[in-house]
Amino acid sequence: MERAEFLKKAGGVFTSEQDYKDWNSKDKYENFWSFFLDNNNGWVTSVYADIPIAELYRNGHSIEHIVPQSVLKTRLATAGKPQAVINGATTNPLNFMAAYSDLNSRRSTREFDTEGDSIIPNTWRVPLNPIAVTQTGLDFEGEWVVPSRTQGDVARCVLYMMLVYELDGLYEEDIDNMRRWALVDPPRDWEIAFNEWVFNQSEIRNPLITKDLEELKRMLESSSLFETTLADVPNLPAQPQSISDLPQGLEDGYGVLVGQIETFYRDLDDTPHLLFRVKDNEKSWRGSINVQSRFDVTVEPTPGVPANNLLVYVNEDWQHPITQRI
Repeated sequence: MERAEFLKKAGGVFTSEQDYKDWNSKDKYENFWSFFLDNNNGWVTSVYADIPIAELYRNGHSIEHIVPQSVLKTRLATAGKPQAVINGATTNPLNFMAAYSDLNSRRSTREFDTEGDSIIPNTWRVPLNPIAVTQTGLDFEGEWVVPSRTQGDVARCVLYMMLVYELDGLYEEDIDNMRRWALVDPPRDWEIAFNEWVFNQSEIRNPLITKDLEELKRMLESSSLFETTLADVPNLPAQPQSISDLPQGLEDGYGVLVGQIETFYRDLDDTPHLLFRVKDNEKSWRGSINVQSRFDVTVEPTPGVPANNLLVYVNEDWQHPITQRI
């Protein structure tokens, strides 16, 4: 699929005379909350903390821009896009999800973790759902961990915004994993209903939100559609029928990957990583090596847990029976 075809399916680039900051509570209700509260969808839960929207709306609700407003404004302005396009990007309801206000501010403009990292232990709480602290938050790289139940929702949103608004380079190193998320966690009925509701309101839709999983797979595998990514998605998995069909064994522990290095380069972040891809007999894997860390003042220190710093121990004469087997 070419981008022109995707854009046509999407209803074009959404534009607006108003920026999101110009919206009042009535605008936000009519363009987002009313779908959930006027259409018996109040049971749908928030993107991070798993709180029913009907309850969230009464207690600390906010609209989360999955691709942050400031990122959209900066990138689109730099690209010389018209103000109506910039405004439309900030008010595009397909970039919205319901969030608990405190989590919205904590995520800020941080990128999403797509490597399955663990959440940093901390002392913040979500009164409406205390268990949320084990499901979402910051990892040791300062990235935001998305609960597995909403990874597909987030990925389809990011990919849609990237393609429609030509945000080439946005989350570039994570696009392959985003494409996997979008397929392994397919659209739910409410997400499809919201997509159609938005189309009826604004004549735009996200083509990646579809019941046709073969069509979804075809779009996500399209090299011409995602020509700016680091590598094509190898061997996209079929839709899992149950949790037992998902890959097991690495979510809560470690493993050994043996393969051949395909690419190896340094990123340009303030706390750089060495990024690489390794190919085994079946597919390509992405990994990163942290080579510098910085203390993050937004994270509450935990007794017994070092600050957000890289610690290294070197034993030049390490002996263990496993080395002979390796």
